[in-house]
Amino acid sequence: MSPRPLILALLLISGSGSAAQDPGKAGLLSLDDYPAEAIRLGQQGTVRVRLKISAQGRVMGCSIIQSVSKSLDRATCLILHQRARFKPPTGPNGKAIESEVVAPVR
Repeated sequence: MSPRPLILALLLISGSGSAAQDPGKAGLLSLDDYPAEAIRLGQQGTVRVRLKISAQGRVMGCSIIQSVSKSLDRATCLILHQRARFKPPTGPNGKAIESEVVAPVR
């Protein structure tokens, strides 16, 4: 697997890049996405996810590696399925291939 999807994931998801310092500006996350239950219970933290990425750059699968709470975990995977897009790596023949990304989501 090429490191390109991982780098992109870290830039878009974890806030490592300038556009992602404010996830709302990156178009991926906003304060409106925060689950009401998590707000009420004061839950916060970093969810670590493993994403399976299709050759078209869409999230095909999301599993939680490090959990914060059920509501934050669910919201994280749902949002990533709906909004995250990646530039998939290419195989030896130059065609895009499926890949996997592990990334933190704060």
